[in-house]
Amino acid sequence: MEIQRDRSKRILRLSQKSYISKVLSRFEMNNVKTMSTPLGQHFRLSITQAPETHEEKKFMEMIPYASMMGSVMYTMVCSRPNIAYAVSMIKGFVNVDYARNIDTKKSLTGYVFIVFGGVMSWKANLQLVVAISTTEVEYMAMTEVVKEAIWLKGIIEELGMYRGKVIVYCDNQSPIHLAKNQFFHKRSKHIDVRLHTTC
Repeated sequence: MEIQRDRSKRILRLSQKSYISKVLSRFEMNNVKTMSTPLGQHFRLSITQAPETHEEKKFMEMIPYASMMGSVMYTMVCSRPNIAYAVSMIKGFVNVDYARNIDTKKSLTGYVFIVFGGVMSWKANLQLVVAISTTEVEYMAMTEVVKEAIWLKGIIEELGMYRGKVIVYCDNQSPIHLAKNQFFHKRSKHIDVRLHTTC
């Protein structure tokens, strides 16, 4: 782990450049094509792509997949939260869109909290239940975000660093309206009452 300091701009950066280079060398990936994160919409994985024949399984046993994942997850946790979506994709075969997971039809909850210009908390996890609408998917995600926001706000206020509102952004009007008006409607009556913490 390196700390890079720019005194003129008053910036500190965490870097794992040498660790990442060693990991790429260890898995013979020094010259692979770089990819942008988060991954593109076209990238999908399914359980149907898993090895089926004896030969395919023997071949996959020789690939140190768990070790690769451990190295990538360590990098993500220490200094690269921007790869969280890609890691969740290859770790759990998920996708960000509603019911896009080919095998389970579950959706992804993802968020990033930025405090004073730095990432303080982030998440990219498969939701525990199968949602039946995009409104429900986004509402479940908003609930997780609000719970995390309340916790982070408490910590920051306890440190005496900030007292004010936390703004949560959502790009879908339906869950915003549902958060403001938690009435039973034929399209939203199935949504669990425990999710109604976002107002």
